[in-house]
Amino acid sequence: MDRSRAFPSLPAGVQLAQLESLKVEIPAQALAALAEALDQIAKGRAVDLQGVPPEVATREAAALLNLPHPRLLQLLDDGAIASRMANGRRRVQVVDLVAYRQAAQAEASSAAMDELTGESERLNLGY
Repeated sequence: MDRSRAFPSLPAGVQLAQLESLKVEIPAQALAALAEALDQIAKGRAVDLQGVPPEVATREAAALLNLPHPRLLQLLDDGAIASRMANGRRRVQVVDLVAYRQAAQAEASSAAMDELTGESERLNLGY
């Protein structure tokens, strides 16, 4: 989700000051994430905020994508997701996992829309 579109009124960044000894600068991305979390809390939903390392091992990558480990290894072998070797083990950038997940979701949405369109035409619904 493009947070700048979801929260267009957010400034580029905010600086919080408490007393003169403590100043905290909040980057725009963090501010947008915080606004999104607060929005979810206001809707009564649970929110879990965790830091994510820039790259992970393949088992962690599989867990993040909710895929079986062998399926993730196949995606890495096929080049669908980039990886690198470090000390004899594969490492995967989290940004590559996020990009893959977004592309897979977009493809699934498009396929579902195509199926609905085909069904609508088959039933002559005229949409």
